[in-house]
Amino acid sequence: MLLLPNITFASNAGFDYPAGKPDGDNYKRGEIFGGNDGWGYLEWNGTIWHPGEDWNRGSGEDDYGDPVYSISDGTIISAKDYGSGWGKIVLIKHDNPITVWSQYAHLSEINVNEGQLLKKGDCIGKIGNADGRWASHLHFEIRKNNLKANYWPSGLDKENIKDFYYSPTDFIDSHRPQKGSEIVLNSQSNSINISWAKSEDSDFNKYVLERSLESGAGFSPIFETNDVNKLNYEDKNLLTGKNYYYRVITYFNNGLTAESEEKSIELKREVINVTNDPESQRYPTTNGKIIVWQDWKKNENGNSPKKLFYYDISDGEIKGVNIAIEGVSIAQEPQVGGDYACYTAQDSHFSSTATNIYCYSFISNSPFLVTNAPKDQLSPVLNDSGIVVWSDMRNGKDSDIYYLDLNKSNGEIPFVTGTGSQYQPKISEDNVIWKDTRIGNRTDLYLKEIGGAEELIKTNIGSTGTIDISEDYIIWEKDKKLYSINIKTREEKLITDGGVSGAIRIDSGRIVYTKFESGYYYIHIYDISSSTETIIDFPIYYLPRIDISGNILVFDSGEKTTVPKLDIYLVYL
Repeated sequence: MLLLPNITFASNAGFDYPAGKPDGDNYKRGEIFGGNDGWGYLEWNGTIWHPGEDWNRGSGEDDYGDPVYSISDGTIISAKDYGSGWGKIVLIKHDNPITVWSQYAHLSEINVNEGQLLKKGDCIGKIGNADGRWASHLHFEIRKNNLKANYWPSGLDKENIKDFYYSPTDFIDSHRPQKGSEIVLNSQSNSINISWAKSEDSDFNKYVLERSLESGAGFSPIFETNDVNKLNYEDKNLLTGKNYYYRVITYFNNGLTAESEEKSIELKREVINVTNDPESQRYPTTNGKIIVWQDWKKNENGNSPKKLFYYDISDGEIKGVNIAIEGVSIAQEPQVGGDYACYTAQDSHFSSTATNIYCYSFISNSPFLVTNAPKDQLSPVLNDSGIVVWSDMRNGKDSDIYYLDLNKSNGEIPFVTGTGSQYQPKISEDNVIWKDTRIGNRTDLYLKEIGGAEELIKTNIGSTGTIDISEDYIIWEKDKKLYSINIKTREEKLITDGGVSGAIRIDSGRIVYTKFESGYYYIHIYDISSSTETIIDFPIYYLPRIDISGNILVFDSGEKTTVPKLDIYLVYL
């Protein structure tokens, strides 16, 4: 976890000038806090000292009504009319990081209120003349102490006044904001590389990189370094289809900071061809780290053995899964979860031998047989903790559901048995859903936690559409319409009212499905929390198999040919 100090750039913004924003252009100092000896106080009757500067533009009333600006971020302490020789006064407290108070007097207007928070450069009022008492000008002070707004030093000698006031221009000149570093952004897949220029100031403390999803607000620190030569950072695992805003803040040893100009970049969804092979690769599945698929590469005899391959997303390598258990040459229906991939296999494509469940361990790099029954075992699915669930026909023509914990040696366990068929199981954590025909001629949707009791979730959902579960949500398709239900609240929702085709998947609060539109299939992504939908801008000729895990989407697609030759594609969401 990145631990950063409790910093707020606003409190280290540096100081600009109160008029002629930001550099005091076209303004001169009349009665000044400076002179022959570097302080040179204005002496009046031998006892009163001018504690600030009088700012003028032109002569006479030329500057009357000119805007006055807060010299830095701060809080309004006082904002009211004090009458007499003061007129309207604004007093502001700043913590930058040294605490000072700035005062602006003789104003003709006040635009702020007591207690208001200000940013550097905010307009606080307009130059005045203390209701005609003086020629128009701004009386401006920077105080070391929290004095009342209309305080005027009396009876202080030249040395004592330094304990209460700073020379305003000298103070601002030594606390001007530093120049921020220029930053450059480059995107790739689901990451953005940020680089920035080295600070020109040798009195450097650290860089802090901040990110936001909106311009000018919502920035949060994502990286910091005290290495003056560290000038780049890769921001990984981002969501595509969004604009990201970045800025770099340079911290100096004097407590000031310099903020770069914010830069933004859109992280576009890149569709990556993982396989790019002349033969067909189909039926991809992913756990967010590994993609597994069925590969139709022909062997030396011209046959298509349907071997399993996998792609390690972290290192970008394609690897073949050895399924050469004695008598096994066909591998189908791969599913991946945690440290395992599971699949169905038999000795030849049209053999009467039963299809059984096999799994492959990515830890030991070896396959093993899970079931060995006289009837087919179908549709294996598994969760990230290594529990595999499947539809089992060993007891007759109707199917039951079995499961097995791959990390234990207690063997396969009947999960749901009885009249009718229980089929198309899906699992998320310890919750399993399935389609069930035990009642009449209808197909119902059931839920059961491993070790718990089964629940009827929805009746008559249809026998042809697919189902899925992830965390708190179950989804199903019926009559090309897509529905969801919250497991905890049982709130049901229609996601889309038609056009759904093929498989549907859900993970991390996002539903993925396909629609046939304008002669192609397009993949849709529906975000449950925001009720928003986006489309992957990638036309697909053939109905794709899709899967999603975290920020990873995979599907198969290929060029339109007489015999489809498909590749496996990856999209970072």
